[in-house]
Amino acid sequence: MHIDLNRHPEDNGRANLRQRAKHLWKEGRHEESNEVYFSLLENKELVKDLYEVYTDIADNYVYLDQHQDSKNWLGKCLELPESPNRLARAHVQIAVSESYLGDGEAERQHCLAALGLFDRKSKDYDPQSECHMYDMLGKLSLHDGEAATAEKYLKEAIAIHDGNLKTWREWGVPHSPVYAWTLEKLADALLRQKKFDDSLRVAKRAVKCQERTKDLNFLLYGLLGHAYYVGKHFAKAASCLEEALKNAEDRSQAAEQFYLLGHSYHSLGDHDKALDNYLAALNGEIRFAEGPVERAVIYRYIAIQMYFLGRSKEGDEWYQKARTERGDPTAQREAMVWQAFGLARGGQAERAVDLLQEYAEGCEDEVEKAETHYDIAVIFWNAGKMRMCKEWLEKSIALHPTKDAKRFLRRVMRLLKSQE
Repeated sequence: MHIDLNRHPEDNGRANLRQRAKHLWKEGRHEESNEVYFSLLENKELVKDLYEVYTDIADNYVYLDQHQDSKNWLGKCLELPESPNRLARAHVQIAVSESYLGDGEAERQHCLAALGLFDRKSKDYDPQSECHMYDMLGKLSLHDGEAATAEKYLKEAIAIHDGNLKTWREWGVPHSPVYAWTLEKLADALLRQKKFDDSLRVAKRAVKCQERTKDLNFLLYGLLGHAYYVGKHFAKAASCLEEALKNAEDRSQAAEQFYLLGHSYHSLGDHDKALDNYLAALNGEIRFAEGPVERAVIYRYIAIQMYFLGRSKEGDEWYQKARTERGDPTAQREAMVWQAFGLARGGQAERAVDLLQEYAEGCEDEVEKAETHYDIAVIFWNAGKMRMCKEWLEKSIALHPTKDAKRFLRRVMRLLKSQE
């Protein structure tokens, strides 16, 4: 590509080569910008600051999605006799390239190299680079499952950001470019540690940032929905999760959000919507921080919605799929109980009781049998059959007395006495 170094429509030949390269960069003409820089480097006596030229060339390669080339030019910066802050900045930019190239360990090593170099008292200190460094360290810690370490790094990034608000304003932006993403990661780290209120507070703060992309909105509203669900605010959870799904670029990657939305609608009693979302969750993998969700679990929840909707035959089919896929007795009992309650709600209380009674007769564990008797008592309570409820509660207590069962029995006895 030939670049006319003596003529440019914007600067009429008056600006120096670096200004021309900068102008091309602003226009998004990154290949042409680098051609000017390469021409500039052929006459090094014209170059007052090699470090800035190298980083500008590397930046152009980032925009061209050529991250190996970007990394190579940034590596030249580390060979220059530069100040600690400039070397730190180069390490951070190389770490960004390593992130794009998928080398997490190299990314971590360059961040740690930068960690010991930043000097906040020096005039060439760049708070944005240090923010980005802590953000990447937080991201890597989350990836390693170290939520507490991630929280520490991400809070440091936010503290640096908040301490340099004047700097951002001078640069004409309200925040560091990675600020909203840092808040999203911090909300995730807090949620993984079951710090639900703190997670909500941070996620809400991130939602107020104006520099949000669809990808970030998807993650943020998903986090808000998760935190609201855990806090049993099911309507708010459903609203946030619906907003997350509006921002999903690929709905096959939104299985976790569909799954949680199914739970939220189930808790709200909207079993049609719950069913739709559980079915959608089958189209992807669900991997929460605490572990993946097996398909058998989703099958059980689909069966439960079928029973609540009076579609017993379909519920039986999905329940059987769950039992076939997973032989865990605990999972089987949970599915059996939900199946029974779904049948009872659909007006088939007798069938529900028969199902649980048959299951109880096969239980070798007395605690499990007592819990099943308790569940039968609940079905009779909901059906208004207090004497049968009393009978099954007494059977449950005889096998395994619990405070809940005794309290429930006292309530039934008071009701029966009032009816005499």
